[in-house]
Amino acid sequence: MLAAHEMLAKQLQNTRARSDKNYHLLVAFPPGEEPKKEILQRIEAELCAKLGFAEHQRIAVVHRDTDHVHMHVAINKVHPKKFTLHSPYYDFDVLAKACAEME
Repeated sequence: MLAAHEMLAKQLQNTRARSDKNYHLLVAFPPGEEPKKEILQRIEAELCAKLGFAEHQRIAVVHRDTDHVHMHVAINKVHPKKFTLHSPYYDFDVLAKACAEME
């Protein structure tokens, strides 16, 4: 919960942006695939970097409560030092290409 409060504190420093200051990334794996923690961390870091969020605050949570493992990543779109808002351009295309490369 502390991480969410820290993210909100950074978001409040950007008073100009009117759009959503959060980005939600969902990464799902095929049924039966059980990536190890290290692999999940690398996937999360790589996808966030490709989207331009390498330096941004984020919280990743892995769920194993369905027939397929999936990871939610809550990303603060407000840069932690510049306080500018970053909205990835053509994010679905970027993610598709990054996922294909990582496969």
